[in-house]
Amino acid sequence: MDETRKTVEEIIKKNGSIKLTSLQKEIEKGKGGVDSLDWSKLDLAKIYFNGQPKAFEILSNPVELIQFLSSAGKNNGLSEHYVSHYTSVETLKNILNGQTFYLNNPRNMNDGLEFKCESFDCTNLFFTSFSLENSENMGMWSMYGQPWNQGVRISIPRKTFLKWTDSISEVKLVDKDNQSMLTGFKPSISRVAYVESSDDDSINNIKCGDAKPNEKIKSIDHPLLAGYVKDSAWSYEKEIRLRVDIDKFVKDAGERVAVKIPDDIFEEMIITTGPRFPENYDLSDIKKDHEIRKSIYDGKLKYVYCDKCVAKKK
Repeated sequence: MDETRKTVEEIIKKNGSIKLTSLQKEIEKGKGGVDSLDWSKLDLAKIYFNGQPKAFEILSNPVELIQFLSSAGKNNGLSEHYVSHYTSVETLKNILNGQTFYLNNPRNMNDGLEFKCESFDCTNLFFTSFSLENSENMGMWSMYGQPWNQGVRISIPRKTFLKWTDSISEVKLVDKDNQSMLTGFKPSISRVAYVESSDDDSINNIKCGDAKPNEKIKSIDHPLLAGYVKDSAWSYEKEIRLRVDIDKFVKDAGERVAVKIPDDIFEEMIITTGPRFPENYDLSDIKKDHEIRKSIYDGKLKYVYCDKCVAKKK
């Protein structure tokens, strides 16, 4: 399949990128099949996952899986009307003051499944995570809206959020307090698939939202799948990601990049304060531009102090 790879590289060099449908045609010409192409030698930031995906339960290989995940967030049949990002009020202020979201390199994140496959290379991958939802998720408050007295949720209408990548014309590399403009990147939005494994690490099935589970794909050890799959323990997150893949020629990309929030998304953000957010916290600056709501769990969660808790001793 070296000839196929060379042909693909020539197309990328000529056009600046290649669509997945065109790539699939070149693979078919080579008669080696999807798995015979050495994907690790291609610049994945140059591949655009277009085309109509198959039903989730009949997907048979990693390329079809990514095709589904890249289009699933755009499916108008989804019941969820919002995407939400849970964080602290201080992080919220940084986001609003700079009208910027920071996308992190996944090597610093919480799910080892994204890295234990030998073929995964996350060096030039960055993303920030949202949950597809209509109501609050207590699991997300517990994991990400911390500490409890500072937790907030940023909600964006899904249809507005899905237009975000169309407006991304610049991405900045962030190195401590310095930012530098980046050339050569691919912004995208994708769902996350959740992998249920046996004790011997064999895959039982893969799930995504309300779609029927997939039992055909038995390996996720593929360069393309970095950032698209997580362990089923995280399935409650119902995750959708804004991601940026950076061209291979960019070395030492660092730990995060900055992406500007478009005005239409910025204006439609709704802020929800967490279940234990203090009444007297001053949010007057935020109220000028954004609707602020109280959590539906406000005042309903009780503290259970442990014997060593400082608050209990007081």
